[in-house]
Amino acid sequence: MNGRRCFSGKITESDPFYALPGNAQALYLHLCMEADHDGFVNNAAVVATRVYGGRLALKKLVESPFLLKFGDIYVIKHWRISNSLRSDRQKPLNFPDLAGKIWIKEDGAYSDQPGEGQETLYDYRIGLTNGCQMSANGMAKRKEENGKEEKGKEEKGKEEKGRETRDEVWSTLLNAYPPEKLGNLEEAYDVFCRAAADQRMLENLPLWKQSEQWAKEDGQFIPYLANWIARGAWQRKPEKMAIPKGASGVFGQAELEAIRKILAEDGQ
Repeated sequence: MNGRRCFSGKITESDPFYALPGNAQALYLHLCMEADHDGFVNNAAVVATRVYGGRLALKKLVESPFLLKFGDIYVIKHWRISNSLRSDRQKPLNFPDLAGKIWIKEDGAYSDQPGEGQETLYDYRIGLTNGCQMSANGMAKRKEENGKEEKGKEEKGKEEKGRETRDEVWSTLLNAYPPEKLGNLEEAYDVFCRAAADQRMLENLPLWKQSEQWAKEDGQFIPYLANWIARGAWQRKPEKMAIPKGASGVFGQAELEAIRKILAEDGQ
């Protein structure tokens, strides 16, 4: 005896069940009590001897069909409609090979013929077993997966933000760099992306535009944009600043820095 068993009125109160002979109905109830947790009975022939006309009744249950027959093993066809267990109380399959030949229909009944979208009892139970085995760390795993997903979103957000910042720097750079020295923009953009440029590029560019080097020969020594980036000149300030000839008489920051440097050199 395998303890308590449930019986669904959908089965035992149905017209096909009442159409069975009385001994077949009685045998069905006894077989359900003898079945394991998946509805398998491996001693049906013995149980049938306890019921008057049990051998014929057993045959009738297979023909009805309320039982599926696999050699000496009988399976309660509507077992899952009447009985179910929580996944954490499932026991290992007693007949795993046979479970691979039984499909679970949409209504929960067993079938020995595969149907579209149906899974075998073996696949279903293995899924439950794995879920039960992982119940202790299932939440942790889901938390880890959620953490990875959130981290992925965060990294993606950072990447998108970084791309926006990079594009802003590039756009500002194009507008600020001497137009006659922009050169091949496709090449320049490729070098720009690989250089992982930051705000220093925009901070130092105005200084380079006022440098002594760039002021010589009407800008003859101004490098093309791709070269300026590739050489890393944007990461540092120019060594010498030019003092531009202006009519305003007002010195800017670049002019003041150049004057201070000249005065410092003269004082040495």
